[in-house]
Amino acid sequence: MADPYEVELSLAETVRRIAQAMTCDVSELGGLLDVEDLSKRSGVVPVDIIALLAGLPVPTAPLSERLAQRLIFVRHTHRHTNGEEYTIGELADAAGMSRQGLTKWRDGQVVPGMERVESLRLHFQLPPGFFTATPEEALNAVLQQELKKLRRLEGHTHGDARLQDAGIRRLVTRAVELTPGQQEQLISFADFLARGDSGDSTST
Repeated sequence: MADPYEVELSLAETVRRIAQAMTCDVSELGGLLDVEDLSKRSGVVPVDIIALLAGLPVPTAPLSERLAQRLIFVRHTHRHTNGEEYTIGELADAAGMSRQGLTKWRDGQVVPGMERVESLRLHFQLPPGFFTATPEEALNAVLQQELKKLRRLEGHTHGDARLQDAGIRRLVTRAVELTPGQQEQLISFADFLARGDSGDSTST
């Protein structure tokens, strides 16, 4: 599986291309994108996402601090189905370590073994590099996933006039604002229209 943090485009270029696809200025993206969703998927706090979208630098914490921040972030944003946070014991079990060890990880006192980090990442089905990526790397990876979806949708609109007639192109240029589930529904709808029905016939 390819590491999503091994990207070809810089964050600035990714942001520029998304703004171009959404037919807006880069300065408008912070108000148009679903920052909360980007935050949950990247592990970057919303205030840093707004700054990065605007081309401003954000502090890059040392690895031990970054690991602690992402652990706390995951605990607050990934909850049980009843809405309750995972306990320290549950997180420790998922990481395959002691409660004491996980508490030291949380407090930034130790850098846990990467196999423990990987166990917790897999438990929550997070992308590779989630706990260790810098804010720029993490946000860039998520935005590049959105850029790929935009390109896929735009490919359908260019390939089938019915998509344009149906007004789908307006949705395509704003697709990054949709939730991942809504984006997938839009892609499926575009696939359906692009394939067409081989038995279709038009009568006048």
